[in-house]
Amino acid sequence: MENTKTADKPKKSKTLYQKLFELQNKCLTFAKSADNPFFHSKYTPLDEILKTLNPALKEIGLLIYHRTRKSKVITRIMNPDNPAEFIASSFPIKEDLEPQKIGSAITYAKRYNIGQLLNIITDEDDDANSSSEENTKKAEAPKDYSGLTKDKKFCDVCGEQGVINPKTGKSFCPKWKEHSEKGERWDLVDENTKKFLSDMPPSDHPEPAGKKVKHY
Repeated sequence: MENTKTADKPKKSKTLYQKLFELQNKCLTFAKSADNPFFHSKYTPLDEILKTLNPALKEIGLLIYHRTRKSKVITRIMNPDNPAEFIASSFPIKEDLEPQKIGSAITYAKRYNIGQLLNIITDEDDDANSSSEENTKKAEAPKDYSGLTKDKKFCDVCGEQGVINPKTGKSFCPKWKEHSEKGERWDLVDENTKKFLSDMPPSDHPEPAGKKVKHY
């Protein structure tokens, strides 16, 4: 009796989402090995992500690539078995960045996109400091109230003369933010009360901290 072999059926290729599910089930871990000196936190650098991720992508059969278009870094994860299947994420890059900051901004964008697409937590805080340093400085810089109209009252904590908010007409201490960060209660008082308070010895029972302070 002649033996006949049944032809092997070609394996059906997996869809993109089947492969992504398989990748997710690998439960890959990414070490936060880099220090962020601006925010005193740890994050996973791009090379560390790719070191762990690339072997898994190769095993499963997924392709990841990046391109820059119209001031955006676009990252795609594609299924080579069916190139029409892909997922993508984009991240904007500021157009007025200094040349030395563009590279770090692109690296951050790639890392952000990968984390977005694969649900990877890559950092404890934002580390795009080199590309957003100017914005950070602006955010931290205290407001200049010197141009506002002076009030006749003074802060009962620091003694600063109050200024008037031109939008609301209400007076406030120019150092309200410092008081808020320290949890200090403050109020505006007339000059006689200010002098009276300044002559008083420090209280053994200061006002409790935590008063909710309005933003001016």
